[in-house]
Amino acid sequence: NRNIVGAVVGVQPFGGEGKYGTGPKAGGPLYLKRLQRGAAPLLQHERQATPGLDALLTWARTHGHQRVITLAEQYMRTTLAGSTLTLPGPTGERNELSFASRGTVLCMASDIGVLLNQLAAVLATGNRALVVAKPDLVPAGLPAEVKEHITVVGSVESCASDFQIALVETSLANGLRPVLAARPGAIVGVIDTSEEGAIPLWRLVAERALCI
Repeated sequence: NRNIVGAVVGVQPFGGEGKYGTGPKAGGPLYLKRLQRGAAPLLQHERQATPGLDALLTWARTHGHQRVITLAEQYMRTTLAGSTLTLPGPTGERNELSFASRGTVLCMASDIGVLLNQLAAVLATGNRALVVAKPDLVPAGLPAEVKEHITVVGSVESCASDFQIALVETSLANGLRPVLAARPGAIVGVIDTSEEGAIPLWRLVAERALCI
């Protein structure tokens, strides 16, 4: 409501972050996507090289993981990380909306195909993966460029890192939600994931609105 916050829908997105809120900014281009299932990506662009993701792709091609190859190529063309949009300014001001990585994303899976999809999405958005899994689920032969973005822990309770988003294999999600709800700090958004389903990358970035 402009009378309360002084912001114009579609021009000056507004909203909190962290403990104040984890969703997209009101009045911004991502807001309606929060209410949709299978929403189309906001941007389609040239393939964006990401060192960690490129290394994961090379490894996947030599180990027969075709599904993550297809998804990773899609992620490279739709990631919002590092992008800036210029929004209309009807009263002469300049309004910019940029997207930054969230920092740490929790990943939880019992299947290697699901985990690889999660890692591809995390790498495509410039985040770090906090993987809750048995040590043998994470392939020992992953390239160093991938491993440096991964921390493996045995349980959610042992996670000291702060995170706002969790990528969780669908079969594990119901059991994890109460555990995450009991954690102190920011509300954690849970995204159900599978081996073949594209992960909505816009959920893995934070919005920065600037009005001049």
